[in-house]
Amino acid sequence: MALTKIARLQPGESLYISSAAGGVGSAAAQFAALLGAKRIVGSTRNAEKSKILTERLGYTDAFVYQSGKISAQLRDVIPEGIDVYLDNVGGEQLEAAIAAFKDFGRAALIGAVAQYSALTPPTAPYNLFDIVGKSLTLQGFLVRDYKDFQDELEEFIIPHIQSGRVVPEDTVTHGFNNIVDAFLSMLKGGNIGKAIVSIE
Repeated sequence: MALTKIARLQPGESLYISSAAGGVGSAAAQFAALLGAKRIVGSTRNAEKSKILTERLGYTDAFVYQSGKISAQLRDVIPEGIDVYLDNVGGEQLEAAIAAFKDFGRAALIGAVAQYSALTPPTAPYNLFDIVGKSLTLQGFLVRDYKDFQDELEEFIIPHIQSGRVVPEDTVTHGFNNIVDAFLSMLKGGNIGKAIVSIE
C-alpha cells in the first residue's frame, strides 16, 4: 500500500526506507525491486544489518545511521536525491529525507520509531518549509484502511514468494512468557524482518 497507493512508486525511481531491516523495510525493498525501482537505499543501526539489506533483502545501498549525521550520510549515498521515502522512524530520518527529496517527491508515513520509547518527543524536522518549496507530498496511513486491496496484494506477491524471488524475513521468539522480551527487543531493533512470538 505504501509503495503503490500512497507514494505511487514508478519504474526507474529511487527510494529511501528508514528502519530498513524491520518487518516493513524487509518486505518493502523486495516489493520495490519488483516494481522497477532504480535505487533502494536503507538505513539501519549496525553493520551486520546493513550487510543483510544489500545481500538478502533487495537494497542497492545501505548505511548505518549516526545521530546528527543522517542527512549527510544519505546525501553521500545518493547525491542525486530520492523520489520516494517510506518513513518508519520520523524525527531526524524524516528530516534527512526531506533534504534529499527531488521536486515532487512523495513520502508514505508508516511509523515513528523515534518516538515510541522516547521520554520526550524528538524535535520536529527543521526543514519543513522544504515540503512547500519542493512541492512534496507526505501522507500517513494505516493498513487497516486498505483491506479491500488484500486480494490484489496476494495476487501480486504470492507467485514471487513461491518462486523464491521474494524471501519473507522474520525473527521468532519462542514461548508465551517471552512476549514482553520480544516486544522490547523489537523496539530496540533486535529483529530482522517481522518480529513473531510462537506460543508453542
